[in-house]
Amino acid sequence: MIHSDKPFMGAGTSAEDAKETIEMAVNTAATAQMGRFYNLPVRGGGALTDAKTVDSQAAYESMMSMMMATMSGINFVLHSAGIHEGYITASYEKFIIDTEICGMCKRIKRGEEITAEKLVTDVINDVGPGGEYLTNLHTFKHFKTELYAPILEERDNFDSWSNKGGLTMEQQANTRYKEILKNYIEPDMDEATCKDLDTYISLVRNA
Repeated sequence: MIHSDKPFMGAGTSAEDAKETIEMAVNTAATAQMGRFYNLPVRGGGALTDAKTVDSQAAYESMMSMMMATMSGINFVLHSAGIHEGYITASYEKFIIDTEICGMCKRIKRGEEITAEKLVTDVINDVGPGGEYLTNLHTFKHFKTELYAPILEERDNFDSWSNKGGLTMEQQANTRYKEILKNYIEPDMDEATCKDLDTYISLVRNA
């Protein structure tokens, strides 16, 4: 802040005794507010948890912290996915589930855009009381972009879910990350760029 011409990004505080509690989520919001007050970009944690495994605690803490970072206006979210035990460990399964959380938070942040095209009072009048909108052309035009399509979330009924194997969300995430790794194709990189990166990494490691 002394040298106004230098790049700067603010960050919130962390407390060992607080860990990923509600108070840390509130601190994230305060960090965003301070950034707006000083007209500075700020960073904050994403889907963080103190849980030791992919369980209910991991789910609600991660959603809480990611939602707060998203809705409060954090400019750069660090550690958006996969973190366990307050940054000590990570897991592929949680990474997959956290990407779902990130998608949901982004959709909520987007909110609703109120326009004449979306209010469609003419369609409401045409359908009338007792009518339905599922087969209306307007519905077909907008439903794919207005409704968030989860990559994992289970929305089938119990019988359909059971017939597909009755997998828990953790089991689905396990299957999903293995599929991603199995089908991964390393992107091409020209030889000069690869050499420059190797040199840079070597310098950093030996510094």
